[in-house]
Amino acid sequence: NYEAELAVRAAAGGKGWVTILPQTALRPGYEGSSIHRFVLNDKARSRAQVATHVRINYYPDGGVARLRVWGKPRHESAAATTSTSDGSSNTTITMPRNVSATSVMNDAVYSPAATDSKEVDASSPAAPPAPLEIKSNWVPFSAESYPHPELSSSDLGGAGLACSNKHYGVPSNLIRPSYGKDMGDGWETARHPDRPAIWAKDPKTGLMDADLMDWAVLKLGKPANLGVSRIILDTKHFRGNFPESVRVEGCCAPSNTEEDDAAVCEAIPDKKDSSNSAIQWFPLLPRTRMGPDAEHVFDRTSGSIVNEDKPVTHVRVTIYPDGGLSRVRIYGDASDPDHLQSHL
Repeated sequence: NYEAELAVRAAAGGKGWVTILPQTALRPGYEGSSIHRFVLNDKARSRAQVATHVRINYYPDGGVARLRVWGKPRHESAAATTSTSDGSSNTTITMPRNVSATSVMNDAVYSPAATDSKEVDASSPAAPPAPLEIKSNWVPFSAESYPHPELSSSDLGGAGLACSNKHYGVPSNLIRPSYGKDMGDGWETARHPDRPAIWAKDPKTGLMDADLMDWAVLKLGKPANLGVSRIILDTKHFRGNFPESVRVEGCCAPSNTEEDDAAVCEAIPDKKDSSNSAIQWFPLLPRTRMGPDAEHVFDRTSGSIVNEDKPVTHVRVTIYPDGGLSRVRIYGDASDPDHLQSHL
């Protein structure tokens, strides 16, 4: 979840924010590509000869492990001009008041008006704000009674077979019967390196107009012989890195051996020979927008699920463009095994 691009600006005594590193593309945080070193040219250095703070901007979002800035320090004293050994002068400025590491300050802290109009006691740090309380709207709909069992649950023998990316979690986490305890207890993928800085929107669907996606294949513990009746997609704890949208597909295939399951996993979009596979995936839930920290419930009775009468043995969950899910819960009617056999 590194950011596609970043820019760095500096607060240079009384001049406001000036750009010292323009918007620049970054690489993923893998070994060999995670370190980015930038040497500022003379023009950038002249714009921020006396910088007190730096501000880093991400495009569009993401994370940085470390930011290290090198330069020549100047003494924190009142504004004054001192002579150097070669006869030139160095001008220093009054440093802004100390800011607590947990404080969130606006640009006025760094403007001349914030320090020049009255004397500021730099020995007294700004009082930190109260801890930010994040309220969750998560409601456990899956705790309510439902006539059909959760066929995907690992308690019934469900399994996470394969995925396109498991940078932050494995697909087997998705079928745990418990609720996710944190983001690490779900399945989250790394951000795609081809993520654009600005996304285009499909005018018909309102969703991102991009083919970037990740997928996970899950085996149901018991086949949904009479079809899937409910799907719950849970983004619990994923408040900023939930997928923009999700699509769910199903297939009906033999699943008695590891070879059977391997054949299902081979029938995926990025396998060269998938078009020749006997496994046919069909939609269960069309690509649908997700939200943060919530259980998204889709029922057969509401018309949300398509092909609801087809037997299902495996599901493929596709997320766009990347991100994380906490749980995937597939419910259905496991009775009438003869109906399943007629579709194999």
